[in-house]
Amino acid sequence: MDRTASIIWFLKASMVCALILEFCWITPRFLRNIPDFPAVTADGAQSDIADRYFKLPVADVALTESSFTTRLREEFFQKISVRNFALPGGSPLTGAAVIDAAASVRPRFVAIETNILSRATDPAMVDRFRRGNERSPQVLKSPFAR
Repeated sequence: MDRTASIIWFLKASMVCALILEFCWITPRFLRNIPDFPAVTADGAQSDIADRYFKLPVADVALTESSFTTRLREEFFQKISVRNFALPGGSPLTGAAVIDAAASVRPRFVAIETNILSRATDPAMVDRFRRGNERSPQVLKSPFAR
């Protein structure tokens, strides 16, 4: 009798695990507006910011760089034509160089907030856009992204 009860318990636990896995697989396919988890590294955060910037329509003003501008949320600028393209963990000029490299996505005015000018621009990130990958958010996405 004890063996039968343990087999039944194992089957029930297996069914629950299978249902949870199926739910986790199906849910993102039906609910497209589920927010992504926040990035863990600076590269991941930079990729998320660039993807969001290049998916949205071109704004008249773009804000770039530094620690203060990075913390400004996009919701502050919803009613006006301003986009925040501040990339954390790098040079204040990297964001401006990326906007310059992607010619089809240039705003009329770029505001660069600086506090440390000793850091060099990130040439790898700028080269991704200089090679003709304008307006392509998949350039910066990881291969495991949806």
